[in-house]
Amino acid sequence: MTKKANIRDVAKAAGVSITAVSQIMNGLNRYSDETVKKVWNAVNELNYTPNPYAKKIFSRDTSRVRTGLLLRITYHSYAARRFMPTDHEAERMFYFERSCMAHDHFGSNYVFRHSLELRNRLLFNDALDGVVLGLPHAGLIRQISSRVPAVLTDVEVDPDVVGIPVINTDFVQGFATALKRIQAAGIPLKMAVITGTNDEIADSVVSADSLSSDFVFAAMRTQAELKKEHVINFSISNDTNEIVMQEIAEKIVHLVKSDGVRVIGVRHLDLPAKLAALLEKKGLRLPEDAVLLTSCDKPVRRRGVAAVNYDWEKMMEIAVDVLLQKIENNDSAPGRYLVPCGEIENFN
Repeated sequence: MTKKANIRDVAKAAGVSITAVSQIMNGLNRYSDETVKKVWNAVNELNYTPNPYAKKIFSRDTSRVRTGLLLRITYHSYAARRFMPTDHEAERMFYFERSCMAHDHFGSNYVFRHSLELRNRLLFNDALDGVVLGLPHAGLIRQISSRVPAVLTDVEVDPDVVGIPVINTDFVQGFATALKRIQAAGIPLKMAVITGTNDEIADSVVSADSLSSDFVFAAMRTQAELKKEHVINFSISNDTNEIVMQEIAEKIVHLVKSDGVRVIGVRHLDLPAKLAALLEKKGLRLPEDAVLLTSCDKPVRRRGVAAVNYDWEKMMEIAVDVLLQKIENNDSAPGRYLVPCGEIENFN
């Protein structure tokens, strides 16, 4: 049997004292960022659980003592310590906590910072019944799901790849419905798809193929014309955003004017309204020349943009329901759960 790591192993791996490990894991803010990161790196790599008695009390068999605590972990890729939630992230936090309350559980939200490593005491003390994940980092998904029952939300990946249930919005149906509306308006369904892969996220489970697949299947359902060479992916990050968006806009203008494309599916790029404005500056009229088809966290309300919106309330309800089922039977096979789209906006 593999020897279970203890606090001395963590201290040795991090090159610090046992006292430093204990104080850092308990949140005492007296050490440098570099030291804190070394400690949490060692904790993560050694799969260290601080209290051996807690591991025994909260064993994951059917007789384990439940705490009623559920945690949702999301991903913040930027280096800054300070996290200011966007409107849709604040909305997801609220709906998650409310869904937990509906099942007589307590829900809490935790943001994993890309540069600071994972450091949640509830998780490392085995004080959680389960975790809802909203991050694409493969290593973190494996690490967390090995400790506690978990489900993954809003990440385009096959459940068999990550080994846990995946809850996604049904964008195939949403995009297909939007394409039918575009066609009914007299616009030919000659498509291109442009996606943006975030190269700031190391070890990501999201690929360019997974981002474009919903558009491809929606095109098949509606018999839209979508050539292989018209499915394009760009690498994009916070630092390269402005330059890459200019390149994307130029590419879209070329596709419309030279190849006769009329519908552009865009995923994981900048705000659709911002891209639309950039296209119009380059002489492209929306929706007369082309329509942007996209998914969006909140209403766009802009001419020429057909946006399929998320239903965050339903997403969190299903995520908590599926997680509680997995807590009851942690050996159950992973599956995919599709959430109906929210409002599908008109583009005129």
